[in-house]
Amino acid sequence: MVSFTRLTIAASIAALFFLATGTAAEARNFEDYHCGKLVIEYVFPKYFTPSHNPCDGGPCDSKGHYFVADDDYMSSTNFRRVDRNIRVRKNKIFYKGQKCREFTNEEYNEKAHQ
Repeated sequence: MVSFTRLTIAASIAALFFLATGTAAEARNFEDYHCGKLVIEYVFPKYFTPSHNPCDGGPCDSKGHYFVADDDYMSSTNFRRVDRNIRVRKNKIFYKGQKCREFTNEEYNEKAHQ
């Protein structure tokens, strides 16, 4: 049984997150990053486990992978894996030496509506 104190703390944290962001937290199966003119997408490890058929077109190694869309990102269905060009340093992502920034909530919402 969960104690009342723990439940109160969890509810308070959720309320603070909602107030800080202005939106409820959304679960995504990827993270997007702007790297210059390119958009890099990190797809989480659960999509590359042997039990997830067909491992979303990547290796079935239970690891997350980075992809870049060719040409026009929003209309492209041709993604190529670029794991070897990604470096993570101090929670910052770099693609071929160029610093990347994560999408904002507004950009994620815009992407969802296209």
